[in-house]
Amino acid sequence: MALPLRILVTDPNEVAQQLIKRSVTSWRPAEFSYAATATEAKAALSAGDRAFDLMFVESELPDEGGAQLTRWVRTDDKSPRPNLPVVLMTARLPEYGMKPALNTEAHVVLQRPFNPGRVAAIVDEAISAYPNFIVGPSYVGPDRRGAKGPIRQDRRVIRSSNVQIVDDPADYALETDAVVVVFDYLRLRLARATPDRFRDFLLRPHLDPAIRNIPMIRERVLGKVSEGHTVLRTESAALARGGDGDTLRRMNGTALAISNDTNAAGFALMAAISTSLHHYTSGTYEISDRLVRFLVTHVSALGSTIAHRIFDNGGTVGQSIIATIGVAEAVFRRSAKTAQAPA
Repeated sequence: MALPLRILVTDPNEVAQQLIKRSVTSWRPAEFSYAATATEAKAALSAGDRAFDLMFVESELPDEGGAQLTRWVRTDDKSPRPNLPVVLMTARLPEYGMKPALNTEAHVVLQRPFNPGRVAAIVDEAISAYPNFIVGPSYVGPDRRGAKGPIRQDRRVIRSSNVQIVDDPADYALETDAVVVVFDYLRLRLARATPDRFRDFLLRPHLDPAIRNIPMIRERVLGKVSEGHTVLRTESAALARGGDGDTLRRMNGTALAISNDTNAAGFALMAAISTSLHHYTSGTYEISDRLVRFLVTHVSALGSTIAHRIFDNGGTVGQSIIATIGVAEAVFRRSAKTAQAPA
C-alpha cells in the first residue's frame, strides 16, 4: 500500500490550513504538518523525518515572503529536497502579478479565494508530474514550459543557446559555456529510474556544481555586456557628431549581441534595454537629433544597470530605469508621428 502523502502547509491562517486539509483528505490519504512562519517551515523541512511530498506556502508570511522561502527550498544547503513541489498561494493577483510569479520558482501560483476542487487538482498534478529542473543565473526551479494541468497557467520561459542537459545528476561535468543546466527527468525515467526514485531524484548535493557556476556566469556575462556598452558609448558619441547609417548599423549589431547574451542568462532588465536599442537602430528610423538623444538614453540606462549590478527585473531601481526609457520612447514615437504627418 502506498504511503499517505506528507504535506506541509505554511500559512498563519488556520481556516486556510483546514480548507486545504479537507480538500485533500476527502479523496486520498494524507498527513499534514503546519507552519505559521518561514522559520517554522524551514525547521520542519530540515528535520530528519520522512521527506514531504508537497508544500503549500502563503506569499506573505510574518517573517519573510513565500517566494523567499521557495528560493530557500531550491538552493539552500539545509534544504534536503530542492525539487519539492511548492504551491505559492496569494490573494494579490494581478497586483502580485503573473510576471513576478514567473520568478517565484514554485510549481504553480494559486490565487485566493480557491475551492476544494482546484486544490485537489493541483495536488494531483504536483505529485504525479515531474517537470525538468532548471538551474540558471536568475532562476532555479521546475521548468514550466511543457507542463500540463494547473502549471500551464504560468510557464517559465528560458531561452538560451548555452543549455546543458543532464540525465544523471550524480555524475555530470559542466560544459565550459553552459549558462542554463537542465536536469532531465524524462531521460532518467527512460534509462533506469523506478517510480520511488523520482521524489529523491534531485538532492541538494547534485545541484552544487551548477549553483557554484552561477557567480562565474554572472561575471562572464557582465564582462561581455560591459565591453559592448563601451562600444555603444563610442558609437553613440560618433552618431551625435554626425555619424551616418554605418554608425547606426554598428550600434545595431552591438545591441543585438548584448540582447542575446543577457537573454541567454535571464537578465531581464538588461535584455529589455538592449532589445529596444536593437529595434531602434535597425534602420527603420531616420537619423535625427531626437533619435540620437533617444538612443543615448538607452545607452545610459544600460550603463546604470551595469554600474549597480542590476539583474532580473531590477527592483525599484530597475523599474525607474524602465520608466525613463518608456518616457523617452513615448516622446520619440510622438515626434516621429509628427514628422510623418502630411503638410
